[in-house]
Amino acid sequence: MWDGISILHPPNQILALLFILLYLIWIELRRAREARGWTAEEAAERLGVDVRTYLGWERGECQPRPLNRLALQRTYRGLGTIRRTAVLLESS
Repeated sequence: MWDGISILHPPNQILALLFILLYLIWIELRRAREARGWTAEEAAERLGVDVRTYLGWERGECQPRPLNRLALQRTYRGLGTIRRTAVLLESS
């Protein structure tokens, strides 16, 4: 089943790196929300999105659109990983 599949193969490395970056965003997004004492519902309301959409971002089920990324950056000022990764995602 796994014969011939290598994590060292460049496309696999790129996918692994992308997954790690996205995972870091998901973790930091949740930590930032919890550090502010907000529920997911409160964070979604502040961002102007449905709570299911917000939770999808936290769980990594979907990515925020460019305008929502800007709203995230403004809402969670000082979050370096989100800001840096937003730039990476925009360039891809």
